[in-house]
Amino acid sequence: MCGIVGFSKFERSLSIDSNRLLDTLVHRGPDDQNFYETDDIYLGHTRLSIVGIADGRQPMHFDGLTLIFNGEIYNYKEIKKDLINQGYSFDTSSDTEVLLKAFHFWGKDFISKLNGMYAFVIFCNKTKKIFLARDFFGIKPLYFCTRGTDILFSSEMMSLVSIFNSNNINFNLSSAAQKDYLKNGASNIPIIKDINELEKGKLFCLENGELTEIYSCSGTTNIDSADNLQHLLEKELDEQLNADVEVGIMLSGGIDSSLLTALSSKKIKNLKTFSIAFEEGKKFDESKYSRKVANRFSTEHYEFKCTEDVMLSYLPKLIEALDAPICDPAMLPTLYLSDKISEKVKVVLSGDGGDELFAGYTHHIVAHHKSLLNFAYNLIKFIPVFNEKKEILRKLLKNNTSLENQIDLDLNEGLNFKLLRKTDLCSMRFGIEVRVPYLSKRIFSYSKSKNISSFIGLTKGKLPLRKLTEKLIDKEIAYKEKKGFRIPLKKWIVEGNLGSIVQQDLNNHLLISEDVITKSELNKVLANLDTFYQEAFSIYLLNNWIKKAKNI
Repeated sequence: MCGIVGFSKFERSLSIDSNRLLDTLVHRGPDDQNFYETDDIYLGHTRLSIVGIADGRQPMHFDGLTLIFNGEIYNYKEIKKDLINQGYSFDTSSDTEVLLKAFHFWGKDFISKLNGMYAFVIFCNKTKKIFLARDFFGIKPLYFCTRGTDILFSSEMMSLVSIFNSNNINFNLSSAAQKDYLKNGASNIPIIKDINELEKGKLFCLENGELTEIYSCSGTTNIDSADNLQHLLEKELDEQLNADVEVGIMLSGGIDSSLLTALSSKKIKNLKTFSIAFEEGKKFDESKYSRKVANRFSTEHYEFKCTEDVMLSYLPKLIEALDAPICDPAMLPTLYLSDKISEKVKVVLSGDGGDELFAGYTHHIVAHHKSLLNFAYNLIKFIPVFNEKKEILRKLLKNNTSLENQIDLDLNEGLNFKLLRKTDLCSMRFGIEVRVPYLSKRIFSYSKSKNISSFIGLTKGKLPLRKLTEKLIDKEIAYKEKKGFRIPLKKWIVEGNLGSIVQQDLNNHLLISEDVITKSELNKVLANLDTFYQEAFSIYLLNNWIKKAKNI
């Protein structure tokens, strides 16, 4: 896991301090920083050394090609064997060299052979073509901006914003993107008109100023019909637990991370697991479940208590980490946990993706049982009990998206623009690589080979993972109520110091324009924090992101 940044110099229209540019990504790669520069291009790389520690330095060169790469190719050993059979030799033990020589041999088709998370740029010194790609799920980010025949690119958008600011280039913020963010907590609309996120699952080529898609991957692979889910997960973990450094697990106590712990503990002795505990009680705290799983599999378990004071101390770090506007209050404990994990290991596994692939969210269950739930809601809507839950159900029933389309939406937008970005920004702020075994070709192919409706029971989704959890752990973990990774945001804003911080900032230093939120709308939010606490925090994060982007 690393940071990559660079720019072409065909027109030389910008003044760029390459050293300062590389410094914007040092947190992503604290182990090494290096660059390659010619009259045509600058390629910078900050390295978090995981595989091929001694010999995997980048940028890497081979036969006129130069590569910078962020991520991991989990099946690199298999690809390496194929290339050796084709006559290639290797000077390093890194997956980076395998990636570069795979491109050299197979050309654009090599993308279909990769199982991993990645964003990379390859420059061909002979043809002056620049190739850019991201993995199928969009686990690793890559932003770009074209200016004339030139291109600028980076793992983080703020690196490109720093170039705009240093060249006194005015840039407008999209009102549509800001409104979409305030509604959904993230947006797939570019917030800065000239900066885009490279489309996931595709390989692009820049030639003579034209950026063209030249390959699109399917995300699936052939799996043996006899392979059950447990066997596929074990195969995936055989690859994803491979590293030249120790690998741990973010153990929330939920099904997905608990299952990874159960399977990984067979492969790693003294497996380290990490979790968060909240003092606000069982509504938010799942630490008893993570402790139970840790004890069951004899892991070396670390638990960190998350209080309001601790979270407030991480609020400035959250603002620093926000590369694009994302509002997920769980970013605060994720930052805190990543910081603590960095003291023990460099790599952890996460259960991200399990809900998206196996229909684990409440809105999946509602979509599947919509007729039944509509009938039930009409029977109870006037009965004065469970009002909060009835209101949530009412809102979910208004969504007419089919289950299949909802799953696709969650995979393509919810994951790509919010969940994976949150995880990447929080973990990389402290130089931690997070691997997500559920978001792999094997597990995706298994999910796609089944009828999605079969994943949902009467009241619970994710049945294949629940049944496997029951087999490997127990019924309590397998069928407990889903909570998600939430924090007591309402209490901290209404009763704690966070509310006054938010109010003071928005009353005295508001930078969000009136066409995004009017003064009267903002006043309504701030006067009713008991109701609009989530909206207040979202506005606060957007306002501080704008300060950072505008260098104010």
